[in-house]
Amino acid sequence: MEKFLTIFNTNFLRWSLFSTRPKIAVVAGTFDHLHIGHKLMISKAFEIADHVIIGIMRDDAISKLHKICRRNVESLEKRVSKLTAYVRKLLNKYGNKTYEIAKIQGPYDVVLERKDIDYIIVSDETLPRAVMINVLRRKKGLNLIKIIVIPIVRDSNGRPISAHRFRTGELPYNSNVGV
Repeated sequence: MEKFLTIFNTNFLRWSLFSTRPKIAVVAGTFDHLHIGHKLMISKAFEIADHVIIGIMRDDAISKLHKICRRNVESLEKRVSKLTAYVRKLLNKYGNKTYEIAKIQGPYDVVLERKDIDYIIVSDETLPRAVMINVLRRKKGLNLIKIIVIPIVRDSNGRPISAHRFRTGELPYNSNVGV
């Protein structure tokens, strides 16, 4: 069973020739109905790191979540496709960056397995999970990860923009809030 879909550019090999290790950031989620909040977190990861690990929840893992309207969550294939298209746009902006998309079963898959992660990008909503990740990393003898918090994006009425609101039809996906 393939756990990681990895996409690199040639700069990753070049980094190994230098004594300083590339900075690695991780951002993870369902990335259902990829919207501005997701894009801000992913963009921040590319802004601060040389290599970005994007963890995306597998379809079978989503079925175990207690998310409202989980039956309307886009397929993994569709979510990865949208994510890859967005990352390609970021690579035009940030150039010499590499990334990998990891298909994950839960929030701790990548962050408790790898020693070399420097940053984790989260929203206000997922900050407690990032704190718990550092508690668990400390118990495993791993370095703590710097937590970067991206504020939740809100619509003109002050309500959070979320995939749930797209899934329920409250927000049309082609609206400006989804871009």
